[in-house]
Amino acid sequence: MTLGIKRTLVRPKPDSEKVIFDIPGLITEEQWLRANNNLRERGQGRGKQGKRIQALFRNRMLCPRCSKPMSVMLRKKGSDQVYYYCRAHYCKWIKDPCTYSHFVPGTWDDELWEEICAMLSSGIWLEQQLKTELSHCTDLDKLVRLEQLKINQAKQRISKVQEG
Repeated sequence: MTLGIKRTLVRPKPDSEKVIFDIPGLITEEQWLRANNNLRERGQGRGKQGKRIQALFRNRMLCPRCSKPMSVMLRKKGSDQVYYYCRAHYCKWIKDPCTYSHFVPGTWDDELWEEICAMLSSGIWLEQQLKTELSHCTDLDKLVRLEQLKINQAKQRISKVQEG
């Protein structure tokens, strides 16, 4: 806070007026290094050599058929083409495997991100989401009132039985 005093690069805030505080770490430096080493080692082997696939919607894009998260892969060795695919399609041991065998190109990330930004900046979409949430709340309120009515009726029957 400058308390109304304009500061510039030429006239910075004096050290005596600066507020100093410490933010405690969530994990120790040793745990951080160990986790990074584990990630690096996990990426080695099977031809990956520690590479990470950059994918914006990893585990956020859902399969259109089974609604499970789609996985990410490089389509060909040595290429940078990222694709999303339904992992449940290739898991034949699952009771009901997915039948969606198409790949979604990773180049869609930019287009999808632009679409999401447009939706979030649009008041119409936010209002629709708010109406949906409010309708769920009113439905819950109706259910709570109905259950309270049932409880009150049961209490009245019990009190009548005890009196008679």
